Amino acid sequence: MLQLSVSSKVNAAWDFLSYLHDVGYAAADGWIERNFKLVGRRSSIEAGPVSGPGPEPEPEPDADAEGGPARSAPARRNPARHRDR
Repeated sequence: MLQLSVSSKVNAAWDFLSYLHDVGYAAADGWIERNFKLVGRRSSIEAGPVSGPGPEPEPEPDADAEGGPARSAPARRNPARHRDR
């Protein structure tokens, strides 16, 4: 993708859009092959040197008083957002 020119941002030709779709589909397939077993287990992003060093990883949560893992409260839904209009 880095070899595309600046003018590609305004290129709406169907052949070009199909090419971008195919490139994206192939990239997604490769990502799934490399990371499927890790989904939900660890981060799979490779930010690289563009973003600089990231934050330190968070420590594992402490066990609660009963000896189980500490858990956060579930997220609450906003009923006003889910109301039919």
